[in-house]
Amino acid sequence: MKQLITLFILLISLAASAQTEHMKFMGIPINGNITAFQSKLVQKGFKFVKNGASSGEYEVYKQYSGKFAGKECTLFVSYDRKTKIVYDAQVAYSFYYNENYESKRDDMYESLTSQLSNKYPNAIRKNGENSTTFIFDNGSIRLHTKNELYEYSNEGHQYLYVTYTDNINYNKSKSSFVSDDL
Repeated sequence: MKQLITLFILLISLAASAQTEHMKFMGIPINGNITAFQSKLVQKGFKFVKNGASSGEYEVYKQYSGKFAGKECTLFVSYDRKTKIVYDAQVAYSFYYNENYESKRDDMYESLTSQLSNKYPNAIRKNGENSTTFIFDNGSIRLHTKNELYEYSNEGHQYLYVTYTDNINYNKSKSSFVSDDL
């Protein structure tokens, strides 16, 4: 009986610690304030580009340039405006589009999806239209594509996004937005 109680306590402890572990982007926990996160990104070779804000009142981000998965990219790191706590990191790849370049983005999408499937075989995988999401207890990794064609043209840009979201900090950030409205 004593062993059963000990085992039960151990399992509860493990479950609790699993829920407090944060998602990681390039080995960096998506946690802490934006200044500390930026310092770790710079150590990985990213360069700060600019501050930004979405059309929403609370959503702010910092933009960086660097390499992810060996390819040049733009990185957007979102954080809570009040607490400065980071909650997601979004990689953006841009591809010039015309009839000859269409497959480059799709090839990279398939390659990254395959690599993530191999790295995280136990993740729940959801496929949508132009997207694949890997779901974990502590967050998610979402790949999705987008096209922006020039008006009256068969040319434009195609984008591939890879977004790492930490559930703990994302939910804290969103709940603070709601409580501010009440």
